[in-house]
Amino acid sequence: AIRDAELVSEHIKFVLNEDVMKIVAVGDMGSADNEFEKNGDELLELKVEETAAATFTLSYLREVFGVLKNLTDVVNIELSTDMPIKIEAAAPIPNIEATLYLAPCIGI
Repeated sequence: AIRDAELVSEHIKFVLNEDVMKIVAVGDMGSADNEFEKNGDELLELKVEETAAATFTLSYLREVFGVLKNLTDVVNIELSTDMPIKIEAAAPIPNIEATLYLAPCIGI
């Protein structure tokens, strides 16, 4: 989803509701829209207390996920509308836990 977004925009928007997590990017060259369904193969779990949407700088997220993919295949994401995203990951060997926060882009 991040690679798709890089082709069209510098920002990426997460949209969550009780059934779907969407990752959307819109730019001058077009748009990229990836949907991950609650019971799909890509999501282990999706808990949504209320619909949320927030936009982030793509280059920062790319760096964060680039590092985390070397540690683990599973990350936890916590998101509220226009609030910082919380990304947690844990690697069993060599027993590393990481918690990262990234501020959203407001007004984009």
